[in-house]
Amino acid sequence: MNTIISFGIAAIGFIFLFPISVFAISFDTVANTTPTGFVSDFAKMIKDPEAIEKKLQEIEQETSAEIAVVTIDKLPPDHTIETFAVELFEKWGIGKKENDNGLLLLIAKQDRKFRIETGYGLEGTIPDAFAMQITQSYLVPAFKRGDYDAGISHSIDVIKDLLVGDIDEVMATSSNTQESMPPWLFFLMILWSIMSNILKHPLIWVGLIGGSLASFLLGGPLGLILFFFVFIFISILFSPNTGGGSNGSGSSGFSGGGFSGGSSFGGFSGGISGGGGFSGSW
Repeated sequence: MNTIISFGIAAIGFIFLFPISVFAISFDTVANTTPTGFVSDFAKMIKDPEAIEKKLQEIEQETSAEIAVVTIDKLPPDHTIETFAVELFEKWGIGKKENDNGLLLLIAKQDRKFRIETGYGLEGTIPDAFAMQITQSYLVPAFKRGDYDAGISHSIDVIKDLLVGDIDEVMATSSNTQESMPPWLFFLMILWSIMSNILKHPLIWVGLIGGSLASFLLGGPLGLILFFFVFIFISILFSPNTGGGSNGSGSSGFSGGGFSGGSSFGGFSGGISGGGGFSGSW
C-alpha cells in the first residue's frame, strides 16, 4: 500500500514538474554552450535555420557586424528577458572586440517575449526607436501568425539595411504601422538614443565642457558657433564606429544547442553590450 502511495506521489510530482524540466533552461546551460553558428535555436522553433544563418554570414562579411539569433523555450525564474540577453551577450562576446558591433536577438518561445540587444558600437546605427519599429512592424505580426522564420528573416533584412546606411524601410513603417508611436515622439527617441550613445564616452564631455567654456568666454553668436564646432569635432573623433575587424572567439564551454554554421563561422569576437535595444512580446 505504501509503495502504491509513494508511486502516486512521485507520478503527480513528475506531472507538475515535467513541463518545467522540459521548457525552462538555465542561463548557464546556454551561456556555457559554445555557439557553432550565428543561429542557436535551442527552442527548435525555426524551420529553416540554414537560410537565416546564411543571411547572418553575409551580413558579417559585408559589414563586419556580428548578429546572433538565440531561441529558448522558457526563461529561467532568476532572469528577465533583459538580464538574460545582456549577460549572454557579454558571455559570448558578440561583435568585434575593437568595434563592439554585435547584436543579439533573443526569443523566449513559451514566454512569448523577445529582446534586441545592441553592442555599444551599434547604438548610433540602430537606436532603441529603430529596434522597436523593426520588431513591431515585422517580428510581432509574423510571430502572432506563428511564422517565426518570416518574423526573424524580415527583421534581419531591415537591420542589414540600417547597417549599410539605408533607413528608408524603417522610416516608412513609422507612419503606417498600427502600433507606431506619434512621429514627433519617434524622432525624439532617435535623437535621444544617438545623443545618449555619444555622451557615454568620457572624452565627449571634454568637448561639451570645452565648447560651453568657449561660448561663455566669447559670448554672442561667435561663442555659440565655436561651441558647436568643438563639441561636434570631439564627438566625431571619439564616437564608436562599426568598421571592420579581426575574427576571434569570445565564447567557451561545450558545444551544442544550435545550428552549425559551418567553416565560415569562426566564433564571436569579444564585443560587449551597450545596454541599448528593445524588449517586447507577441
